[in-house]
Amino acid sequence: MSTMGLIHTISDTDPNDWQYLSEGGATLVLSYRGAPDARFDGMVLRLKKIALCSPNDHSNEDHSERSSTIISDRRNNKGEDEDEDSSVSSIQCHNRIIRRLIPDRYLPRLSLIGTDPAWLSQLADLIQPSRPVLRRKKDAIDISAVQAILATDLTANESWSLEIKPKWGFLPSSTHLSPDTKAIKTRTCRYCMHSYLKSRNGEAAAVTFCPLDLYSGQEERVANALGALWDEWHGKAGHINNLKVFVGGKTLQAHDPASMVSLRHAMTNSSPSCTPSEKVDLRELFVTQLTAVLLSSRVLGIISELQRTLDPLDIEGLCSLWANRCADVSGDVLPTGPEPTLDDYEALIERYLTNRKSQDHDHPDVQNVWYYTMMSLLSGTFKDCSIIIRPTFFNSGAGSDEGQPNSGPEPVTIIDLDRKPIKKLRHWAKLDKEIIDAYRSSGLNKRCVDEARDV
Repeated sequence: MSTMGLIHTISDTDPNDWQYLSEGGATLVLSYRGAPDARFDGMVLRLKKIALCSPNDHSNEDHSERSSTIISDRRNNKGEDEDEDSSVSSIQCHNRIIRRLIPDRYLPRLSLIGTDPAWLSQLADLIQPSRPVLRRKKDAIDISAVQAILATDLTANESWSLEIKPKWGFLPSSTHLSPDTKAIKTRTCRYCMHSYLKSRNGEAAAVTFCPLDLYSGQEERVANALGALWDEWHGKAGHINNLKVFVGGKTLQAHDPASMVSLRHAMTNSSPSCTPSEKVDLRELFVTQLTAVLLSSRVLGIISELQRTLDPLDIEGLCSLWANRCADVSGDVLPTGPEPTLDDYEALIERYLTNRKSQDHDHPDVQNVWYYTMMSLLSGTFKDCSIIIRPTFFNSGAGSDEGQPNSGPEPVTIIDLDRKPIKKLRHWAKLDKEIIDAYRSSGLNKRCVDEARDV
């Protein structure tokens, strides 16, 4: 897989050619639906977003006006690392870092494309009604961007596909946990505790889903996790960020009867053992087909291993290491800068791949504090990534995990692998405490089973 250079611009297309597909915290994704064009067919456009300063103050302005009010602030407040175009940085990170940790077969193809502020502004206004209301209040397309990313459209077919955000796939080692948190953190997984906090605060969360079941590699537990995701997605009208379902490249609405008819048709057509019938239980089809795909793939094992081995200290241990370095146990000891460079990360990867099985993480040297800091940031990337699953490719035998050369695309692909900024560390430390305090006060004591953890 090779990354193409910047050879064309998005203004070669009409903004109406692009259809809103989905978005996350940092990126908005659109799929190409214009006239046949070899440059754009089967591709999605990934656009960076920026936070709105005061979303409640701009309810009567259109998107382009709201975006323009913060562009100058954004330029004035850039750090050194942000001077480099973020799209270029993302692709360089993909090529120099991510591809050393994940085989190419599980990654999308990426390329750069030029953008134009006027074109982006027009596009932003067109797609604004398609965006979730909460997203519209928080952020907007960065219409000042000069480049964006084209990527493989993993939903562009007439069958069905889905996006799962699997979240944290391990329980931390007890070595660096405080006496106050050890019993809780080694029994209940971070996601289950966080989903409780979200639910208590009135946010939609998949509270019955446990990532450790999904990562377990055991058929019954994987099926239970997928069933929980289905129930949460359907019961909360799709308002959870762990699961999105697509048919023919369009996002389905969980409570829309027409969407469910389309999904039933796509599911039964994609499974050789199914015959179209109104009596076929969609939940059962969903769980059965996806369990087979995930058990055949190495993807979740790869993600979980990277999360675990890149975060041997937990955020608590990292805070302690920084406190020892600073000879201070009070205040915010975690750094907010400078951002590690790609050269720094390349050196980290070389060291990680060489020494990950022999390094003594139980007794970390304070001289290695930056090494552990970058590891934690990189682990954060894999804790927040998503996977796209295309059951049709599995059922057709297009993909193979048996070590043989592939004759077609893989059914599972990892996406959303951008670097995390160093300022996230303090956010993670604060959130960690909030999650633990809330869960402790709840009186709950759920046991999440981490099959891979050494005990």
